[in-house]
Amino acid sequence: MDTARTDLALEAHESLAAAGEDMEGVTYSEQRGDGYDVKRVIVQNGRGAERIGKPAGTYVTIEAPGLRRDSASLYRKVSGAITGELSKMLSLSPGDAVMVIGLGNRRITPDALGPRTADKVLATRHLVTDGELGGAFRSVCVLSLGVLGLTGIDTTELTRVLTGAIKPALVVVVDALAARSAGRLASTFQLSDTGVAPGSGVGGTAREISRASLGVSVISIGVPTVMDASAVMRGDDGGENASGLFVTPNNIDVLIEAASSMIALGLNCALHPALSPDEIESLMSN
Repeated sequence: MDTARTDLALEAHESLAAAGEDMEGVTYSEQRGDGYDVKRVIVQNGRGAERIGKPAGTYVTIEAPGLRRDSASLYRKVSGAITGELSKMLSLSPGDAVMVIGLGNRRITPDALGPRTADKVLATRHLVTDGELGGAFRSVCVLSLGVLGLTGIDTTELTRVLTGAIKPALVVVVDALAARSAGRLASTFQLSDTGVAPGSGVGGTAREISRASLGVSVISIGVPTVMDASAVMRGDDGGENASGLFVTPNNIDVLIEAASSMIALGLNCALHPALSPDEIESLMSN
């Protein structure tokens, strides 16, 4: 089985399948969209979690290889798919508040997906609380937490404190991921209802942000922006020396901007379903 690091449940499933391993406790399905595919891995129980190395829950992967070549033509299609899949995961009453957290280091482009997305998510909590918005808007607060190396604060600890103070019904976490396949970099979106362990795909040791750690539901959204260099150099004499190194596309700044915009539009539309995508986009641009 492939030992290169990955945050994608889909790639873990593919490795098991390729090795002819037992799939007990894990189901897989896929459907084709217009310019993208939706692939769903459901880890049903502890046995499945043990086999695939991911917590039990639902992992939805939206793959759109064309994004690397032409993000403009797929922008609305992919963001619409994100809205649709998020809407299936959301279990909220009209008055429930949501906290959106962008994880990562905005100073390092491949790790800036979370902060860049958070910049585009509509923050409405202060306006809803003051009665300045009508019923079309949900109460949403947005934060970019930075990373331990810059803040000296573990992101899980900080998220737990903020969750206790704000008391949202749901926490949505956006973070950059690692993949095994170069073709999936910046063109694949993973949505999960299991939370996230920041930096796990690149050997990080941060504690997970999940229902177990926060006491509220957590949905994670991520895009792979790096891959293990050993996977690129497999079979090459330098492969062993690539351990601990990661590679990213040369135009990652453009790809991060496109991916963060699609996630933000998809998320904003899912959280404020009374508004049209055009209305949401006009607010995002203000």
